[in-house]
Amino acid sequence: MNIIQKNVERENKTMFILVCGPKRRGDLAWFVARNLKVLGHNVESVDFIHNQPQDSILSRAKYKLPFLDKINIAGLNKKIFTYFVRRRPDLVIVCKGQYILPETVRDTRKKGIRIVNWYPDGVTEIMTKFILESLKEYDFFFTKEPYILKRMKAAGLNNVYYLPHCCDPQIHKTIAISEEDRKKYASTLSIVGSWYPYREDIVSHLAGFDLKIWGRGWNRAREEIKNLWQGREVVAEEQALVFNATDININTSHLQDIEGVNKRVFDIAGCGAFQLCYGQSDLGNLFKVGEEIIAYKDIDELKKLIAYYLVHEKERKEIGRNSQKRAYGEHTYRHRLEEILALIK
Repeated sequence: MNIIQKNVERENKTMFILVCGPKRRGDLAWFVARNLKVLGHNVESVDFIHNQPQDSILSRAKYKLPFLDKINIAGLNKKIFTYFVRRRPDLVIVCKGQYILPETVRDTRKKGIRIVNWYPDGVTEIMTKFILESLKEYDFFFTKEPYILKRMKAAGLNNVYYLPHCCDPQIHKTIAISEEDRKKYASTLSIVGSWYPYREDIVSHLAGFDLKIWGRGWNRAREEIKNLWQGREVVAEEQALVFNATDININTSHLQDIEGVNKRVFDIAGCGAFQLCYGQSDLGNLFKVGEEIIAYKDIDELKKLIAYYLVHEKERKEIGRNSQKRAYGEHTYRHRLEEILALIK
């Protein structure tokens, strides 16, 4: 019996947990809140930045304007701390927390409130705002990026833990695609993700394929690539439809991910869908590469793999099923949250 099982069995009480982060459907905080409820906890979601159901530039701009930044962030943190103290939760789970000051975290702990950060991104954003400054103040700081973990441990920080992304079997699952949905979502290849120059460069090498792009910001792409864009992003259940309706899902890692694996790896695997993903070094610690997931190292290899798996349908479907079995067995929100709660208890 491992430490997680021992702790969960020893103390299986209901906790009052505040989840602090964007409440937008499909974001990390949304998945964390809904899965904590499934585990039987009393959960309250709070978002101090995003004032709209969809991310709003206006709702965040006041924290990014240099001449307003100091005043607004001080006021925001007073509001956050007051709210934490008034609600008196057993635990606060912050999802990213780029605007939370170190003194806010420190003062929250002084009030006897446990507070952790589940940081979902790679190395770039950890340097922005107050994440790096606040890191040492949390009871625990969880990162998907082994590089961050190693560097923080080398600096003497013992509150930093490895916690990869995961899937939600209630959302990320095999779906029978209706004829109506097939017309809307099906394609030979798809790319799900926001526009970035490097991602546009990858797409430019896939000319001639039946390809659909789903995500934000692709209006900035070149005209021939913009024509592949479906005009919006897809999240949660609709995203799962795209993964299920696509023959080969192309998963491109953000440049900020040095060793760590992105969330889409688990989302696609949870759907039992087939993906070709960039071969991050941590991938082999999470899935059996070649049996449960297929990785590429460059554009030439990606194109060769596409050509191979397009004519080997049985093989790619078997790999998709294998990835789903692994994801459900080891990489769900229940697994991750039980690991967090075992440490807290």
